[in-house]
Amino acid sequence: GSVLFSQPIGGTAPLSQLSVTATSFTLPGVVTTGSQTYTGITTLTGDLTSTGPGAIAFSGVSQLDADVTITTGGNAGDNVSFASTLNAKNPSRSLTIDAGSGNVTLGSDVGFGTGTTDRQLSSLTVTGGNIAMQGVQTSGLQFFDGSSTVRGNLTSTGSGSISFNGALILGTNLTLTTASGGIFIDATINSDTTTRSLNLSSGGNSEKRLGGSVGATAQLSTITINSDGTTTLHGMWTAGLEWYAPWNSLDGRKPEPATTRTMKTLVEGLF
Repeated sequence: GSVLFSQPIGGTAPLSQLSVTATSFTLPGVVTTGSQTYTGITTLTGDLTSTGPGAIAFSGVSQLDADVTITTGGNAGDNVSFASTLNAKNPSRSLTIDAGSGNVTLGSDVGFGTGTTDRQLSSLTVTGGNIAMQGVQTSGLQFFDGSSTVRGNLTSTGSGSISFNGALILGTNLTLTTASGGIFIDATINSDTTTRSLNLSSGGNSEKRLGGSVGATAQLSTITINSDGTTTLHGMWTAGLEWYAPWNSLDGRKPEPATTRTMKTLVEGLF
């Protein structure tokens, strides 16, 4: 059956733990000193906080009906995990997850809902020791603070940027897309155990910044950068093909064919 909590739980005196199993339920806010476990369709209308040792885990579909912050004690093992899809109800909502040194797992797509009550998020901010995710779609910013393994494409359909403040590991052939925000990857980029491709595409005359080495530990197959803004590159790049557009080559000729492995410096609008 369904469960409805009409008032926040543990706000005055925190519970030690909370475990809920139901077909569907609504959480208006929870504070515990230990773990929280939720099984069933979960609607979040308030913040979830664990102040001590313990993880917060969702094993069913999750929906945001408010801007929500999820916080754990922040030590190793104080993890946050979503095993199924995560979307916002109408209107779009923001989600902030802070697990400190704990791990964060987004086990299915986030924000790919298309119905009137099942929509993309407005923004997503995640802090964790290790972050694992599938695809993410927001109308605004995406910010990931921790070593991130990404197994699905990330898209910001509005004015938000996509930023990684930590290593980025490609768990699939990855595309990062923004409509008018920047793309910032401030640490290393590598493939996982399989050679992967990386495609960066941004609009709105926005900036892309790659602040660490690319492919130094596990080589990428290709890197493609599409932009009408500026691109800043640092460190060593190792990929089968590096490809930039729109562009003209410095000598005004067409770029080298795809069989060429040498990086070319290309400047938009020079000729």
